[in-house]
Amino acid sequence: MGKKSKLKQEQVTDRRSLVDLVQRIPDAFVTLTSYMKAFIPSLVEENHADSLSNMKTLSHVPTCEILTIKDSDEPPGDLFYDITDKRDTETDENHKGMTYEPQVGDVIALTYVRPKCIDDLNRPPRFYLIAYVDKANDIDEFPDALQFKILSSKPINNGEPDMHKTNR
Repeated sequence: MGKKSKLKQEQVTDRRSLVDLVQRIPDAFVTLTSYMKAFIPSLVEENHADSLSNMKTLSHVPTCEILTIKDSDEPPGDLFYDITDKRDTETDENHKGMTYEPQVGDVIALTYVRPKCIDDLNRPPRFYLIAYVDKANDIDEFPDALQFKILSSKPINNGEPDMHKTNR
């Protein structure tokens, strides 16, 4: 996994070229290491296909408005953040599309704009961070202010434009 790929962008978006890179998983393994190595390319290809599929439908993904992002007080604190998002029990006229309801295990993108295409995630100052939802409160228990905990891919206050604010 630590190797850098020399694939061109066209190859990354073309699923057929990636399928050729994935080898068949054998029925028997000599060592535990060979067993583990056999699954990594297949998992990468599966993850790539799923991510690409989701990127093609980016303009239709559920979203929510984040009210606060705070460093988590619970250990381990490094890269863990407590999030509060806006939960409007009535229809929000400004919100277009489905409202995101965090579930443990979700991988989310934190952005300042609702992306309509993949390029919207890469244009300065529209940076994004990837995060993993580590804990989510029950919507029935907290209908107006949903709180959840994330593990961020980078520190949220790492100097990226406007990504260091605690209230959004």
